[in-house]
Amino acid sequence: MNNVTNTSNKYFAFDKSIHNTLAEFNKIYAEKDRTLKKLLELLDKNWVSDGYLSPKEENKFKLRGFTMLTNYFANPLDVGQDTFIINKILRKKVSKNLVLTAKLDKVYERTDGDFEIIDYKTGRVINHTENFNLNIRSVTYMLLIEQKLGIFPKFLSYYYLSYNKKFTHVITKTDIENLPIFINDFIAKQSIENRFYREILNKL
Repeated sequence: MNNVTNTSNKYFAFDKSIHNTLAEFNKIYAEKDRTLKKLLELLDKNWVSDGYLSPKEENKFKLRGFTMLTNYFANPLDVGQDTFIINKILRKKVSKNLVLTAKLDKVYERTDGDFEIIDYKTGRVINHTENFNLNIRSVTYMLLIEQKLGIFPKFLSYYYLSYNKKFTHVITKTDIENLPIFINDFIAKQSIENRFYREILNKL
């Protein structure tokens, strides 16, 4: 059992436990080794105990993790031909003052030959709908993948493990053409906010 973490928040600890477990499991390519027993063993190995108020509370969360991963294993929605990125931090400099950074949970080639980005979610609140609108996080994922693999993925999905549901945005040609506009708008917004805070500080 792993007790080392830099956070004392139980939700962060739970999220880290699940993400690290799936990262290791996704690196197993031999089908005979991708068993439910192995997946649950990895959860036990990667479990982070920090942040829980009592052993009873921790056991409640751990049972939730076991149930979540058992349901995932019974009907995984991220199965494909090959996996190219697993639990990796990528960076891209897009301007003098802006470097986009994100951790990619999984990027894989689907059985239909298209590429898909997966962002695993461990919370119970669902913040997406099917073919959701892109935001700066989504755009960051797209740009980082294009830089790393030389292609734009066809699909970007948020996978809510608590319900074993996946919400997907189909990336269109228009989405790709609008990326520079999206980034420029974001840079402009950041510039306005920074100027606003500087003006406040100067008045103090």
